[in-house]
Amino acid sequence: MRRTMILAVAVFAISFALRPATVPADPNNPDRSYEVTLQGGEYRLRAPGEQETHSTISDGISLVAPDCETIRFNNQTGGNLTMRNTQSPPSVTLMPELHAGPGEELGYTLCCDAHAGMWIFEIGDGTGGSEDAVLIFTLECCHCDHQSDYDESTFLDAVDFNAMIDVLFFGTIDPQDPSCPTTRGDFDCDGFTDPLDLNGLIDHLFFGGAGPCDPCSP
Repeated sequence: MRRTMILAVAVFAISFALRPATVPADPNNPDRSYEVTLQGGEYRLRAPGEQETHSTISDGISLVAPDCETIRFNNQTGGNLTMRNTQSPPSVTLMPELHAGPGEELGYTLCCDAHAGMWIFEIGDGTGGSEDAVLIFTLECCHCDHQSDYDESTFLDAVDFNAMIDVLFFGTIDPQDPSCPTTRGDFDCDGFTDPLDLNGLIDHLFFGGAGPCDPCSP
């Protein structure tokens, strides 16, 4: 305990030199829409405000959802479009296969609830042949209810401060919640726990700074 407090004082003394800018997380978007076209044998997606992207069987489009997400696909391929759910989070039933003709829309409302895991969908013309271009679409369930809250008390205090010091300087394992993409100590959602995260926690506890970011909506 003594060594923890000594390090705490030392880190507090240099905190101003390490203070990063705090950027608030964007609000969650509960509805995502994509226009699907077929060009050169590859399916392409375009979402409002985003660059066009494309995918074949070898790569895919990925999203992270904290709760429920409505995903819509408008069929602009000129032919029929089929959407199959090939994987869902454990204990969740696969969604039924959907079909859309030219100009029609298909989609699902997916709710992660407390489930950890990933939804995976294949979008194609439904023939299943070797020449059928297939788009892989994934939606990862995400819940980070205890970010920087090591003792799960629902608020941040000196206990969490000392726990983060133990993780950074004394080899304590940084816990990671099952459906969270990063560890609890990752205050700024940059993918790992380091002194900048400790500085962010200091700023929040003692200077009224923002709380930890939401890894589900970084």
